[in-house]
Amino acid sequence: FHAIDNPLLDPISVRRAKSSNTLNKNPPPKSPSTPKPKLSSKWVPFSERDSAALEKAYQVKYSRTKVPVNEDHLFQVDITQRTISPVYWEGPSYEVRRATWFMQTDGWVPCEENIAEQIELGYYKHKPYATTSTTTTTTTTIEEEISYSSSPENNHTIEEKKLELTLSADKQWNLLGPYLGQYIIYTGESSAWLLS
Repeated sequence: FHAIDNPLLDPISVRRAKSSNTLNKNPPPKSPSTPKPKLSSKWVPFSERDSAALEKAYQVKYSRTKVPVNEDHLFQVDITQRTISPVYWEGPSYEVRRATWFMQTDGWVPCEENIAEQIELGYYKHKPYATTSTTTTTTTTIEEEISYSSSPENNHTIEEKKLELTLSADKQWNLLGPYLGQYIIYTGESSAWLLS
């Protein structure tokens, strides 16, 4: 996936800012710290062919750091820096993420790689895809109980009951780094909750 709304670097804007400062003969303003770029909220998946090429380059441990992408290979992805930029002209560079887990905000957004790796480690440790028969029976009973009620929020209630069941089973994966104090609860083979 690659971002399309907030460039990490836009050389044209930088050049324009420098030229306007030169014309005005004002020194550029000095800030005590560099502002953090806005987080991207719009993400576009690569084609299957591009995804395969990117994954292959990633698995080979960065033997070829730039991979041509898109239909006419007009853009390239720098595997080590996780950026996409145009090849033949000067233009903005956008963030690229290796998407294995997604978070739901305004839409589905790929998780940062740091948290995705931690979620994946917990996934392999707790193995929610290999549920025991008692957990399956309990989940089925909960779903049957809820299906008899006439509430329109059955799916949401089912997920809440699964979360409560999982919390009582004490299957949580504590996160590290910037996510310290938060943890993941796996409620199914393809779903997890980030809690703090």
